[in-house]
Amino acid sequence: MYSANLRKQVIGPLVTEDGVCMRAAFFDFASCEGCQLQVANLEEDILKLVSACDIASFREIMKESSDSYDIAFIEGSIIRPMDEERLKKIRGNAKILVALGDCACNGGVNKLSTGYSRDDLVNEVYGTDMRDSPLFETTGAKAVDEVVGVDLYIYGCPVRKERVLYYTEKILSGTFSRNASSYFDMPQRKRTVDRRSVVQYDPEKCILCRRCDTICGSALGIHALGPVQRGPRTTIGTPENVGFDNNGCIRCGQCVYFCPVGALSTGSTAGTVREALRNDKCVVAIDTIALASFVEHDPAMSSVGFEEAEKRVIVAMRQIGFDKVVQYDHYLEESLQDDARKEEGMLSWCMGAFNYMNGTGREEDDSNAPWILYAKEFPQHKRALITPCTAMKSSGIDIVLSAMELEELLREMGIRLDLVTAANENNCRYDNAPAKTHPGVALPADLSGRVRSIRMGSAPIPQGNGLYEVYPCLRRCLTGGGNYPRMDTAFVEHLKEVLE
Repeated sequence: MYSANLRKQVIGPLVTEDGVCMRAAFFDFASCEGCQLQVANLEEDILKLVSACDIASFREIMKESSDSYDIAFIEGSIIRPMDEERLKKIRGNAKILVALGDCACNGGVNKLSTGYSRDDLVNEVYGTDMRDSPLFETTGAKAVDEVVGVDLYIYGCPVRKERVLYYTEKILSGTFSRNASSYFDMPQRKRTVDRRSVVQYDPEKCILCRRCDTICGSALGIHALGPVQRGPRTTIGTPENVGFDNNGCIRCGQCVYFCPVGALSTGSTAGTVREALRNDKCVVAIDTIALASFVEHDPAMSSVGFEEAEKRVIVAMRQIGFDKVVQYDHYLEESLQDDARKEEGMLSWCMGAFNYMNGTGREEDDSNAPWILYAKEFPQHKRALITPCTAMKSSGIDIVLSAMELEELLREMGIRLDLVTAANENNCRYDNAPAKTHPGVALPADLSGRVRSIRMGSAPIPQGNGLYEVYPCLRRCLTGGGNYPRMDTAFVEHLKEVLE
């Protein structure tokens, strides 16, 4: 350790007792490295640090590294035995060790994994293929001072760069004194998943970021969910604990898409397909927007083009065991043709809009809705639908699959689309006449001049004077929750405005 005569204000570089300039090093463990980035973002102020001491290692900004240093800045929590051994070696080399940021100071977000098994964590994030990797020999997240001694704590997530500079100057001037740790245990809430609604909520995963509340309330004006209770009991729920579906939820799925930790989901129905195929005659309808988002997400499929990828999916559905494969756009187009014969009312192709209207107390006629037309054509079959719209899970169709659930289904059935080939030309065609356009993209010409577009809560519902179209989600079905997003620039900019 330093002698007492070094703990005073000095001018110029701080030197050790033998006259050698002090050296500092930065190390990262389990973290996002945002705290080190803050140091790099000091820009010209970083020259103060560089002029006062040598930088021995700093992976964010330099290639060189050295095991010779006096001050060690540690970012991240410690989660593996190999990390503990590395940290102990760093502590042995350093005269002063600084915990940089909340992950290092108290375990941070990584502490939320406490209480879960190692296999559960690996399977949740990486899947079963990585289960035996030595990289995931974890012991549970620990703060730095649970492994070695810490001389100084700099808090923040990420740390403020001004705070880093302040404490660094204190260290280099020899005037710093050890501050206290605010480490605390992260108690597990031990709450069960709420499965009462189409949108399910897992409070064990929730980090209370409130993105779901912002989207549902500020962007959509629905207010179907939000924070309830207080203090450590705070959770996402509804007044009187009635469940999302009983609180105006339109099942648009936008909260599912925007949740960064998977606390909101719709529950997969991919696993029910095998049983349905074994016991019933089954038909599957494919919505081309869901198929497009699936194709765009898969590099192997996007490289062959949409038409070829569509043929392969049709063949795969037949290989799985579906009796018929039909295009859902056909029923959407038929529904709009029926709408064109109306004098007034709502366009009937959107399930989320019906959910919204029913929630406002205005019942709309859905007798010519595409999901009803689909059901009427196959009354003796178990019906499945691949769709971009989470709201369709409340439509009465037996099995509703998102684009991601389609991927899960193919994986469960052992089917690789890059190896699928058509046995004959008819094998890769739909069993109905495909539609030409999808109404989620453009309305037919004979309807476009008669339609009034209404965003939820933006204007009163018009009376008479033609048809009206309600937008129940941020970008209609192009970004239905539970699917890989198809986002254009305008949509991204809108989301930035909402979330800011």
